[in-house]
Amino acid sequence: MGIWSIWKNKNSMLWDNTSRPAADLFLSAMTWLDEFKKAQASSEINRSQGIERWQPAQGSLVKINVDGAFLPSLNHGGLGGIVQDSNGQFMGALDHSVPHISSAKQAELLAIRVGLDLLQQLHLDRAIVETDCLTVVQDIAYKNAALTEFGSIIDDILMLLRSMPEVQIKYAPWSCNKVAHRLASIGSESHKNETWLTHSPSCIADVLLYDCNLLNH
Repeated sequence: MGIWSIWKNKNSMLWDNTSRPAADLFLSAMTWLDEFKKAQASSEINRSQGIERWQPAQGSLVKINVDGAFLPSLNHGGLGGIVQDSNGQFMGALDHSVPHISSAKQAELLAIRVGLDLLQQLHLDRAIVETDCLTVVQDIAYKNAALTEFGSIIDDILMLLRSMPEVQIKYAPWSCNKVAHRLASIGSESHKNETWLTHSPSCIADVLLYDCNLLNH
């Protein structure tokens, strides 16, 4: 991963006359290594249990998939989210960079919170929020804010949910959450926050197309 990042940076210098600092290259390599490890772990589960695929919400509901990425060696992470309607059509997406975090669970909770913010920004109040972190779904369902170190984030989520009574938070395996994971990985190396409300970004075109093609089979 490190060699690939250096090679890509050299190409940028050669063809675009641009380059990235060494710290950014290291962060990028660590991000994609984390994504590779997560994909490998998911592949092992899929081989033993069968593969679950992303499915759109039914009827008038929309679905937002969210994910958090965490690089423990750097205490840095990223958040990703994508909103799609019942036909799988793109409605909105985000990637955020989050420095100074302490765990993957914190990143996953923050991803849910910004996902709810995105739904409000889009004026969508009937939705399913999907995350691939079961423990945060359980903490929110049982209102365990006082029992975790991230209680303030859970309190924020519960407050948002009270204003959005037709929004549900559910667990989905990683194989159903690939687009959000891609966005979270990009967010963790971008050092900026981005939101798309009209057209999907090119960085997720391949995984979006893959999910949509599966719906037709």
